[in-house]
Amino acid sequence: MGEEQSGNQTLSRMQRLWRWLKKPLWLGVPIGIVLVILGIAAFQGVMVASNQNAFCFSCHLKMDTIVQEYKASATM
Repeated sequence: MGEEQSGNQTLSRMQRLWRWLKKPLWLGVPIGIVLVILGIAAFQGVMVASNQNAFCFSCHLKMDTIVQEYKASATM
């Protein structure tokens, strides 16, 4: 009898899991869209911030050294 009860509990857990997985995506889709929009906004914000002179000058002290360092780098 103990095996039947644990089997019923496992079955009900599986049924609950299956019901949860079969739920319509009426909530998941909007959440996904919001997360994508936030990700794109964060990426755009980082790109804008890293394209500023203040960001470059935080490592490169003078404008003259930026050109020299760029020419000396492997990308040239």
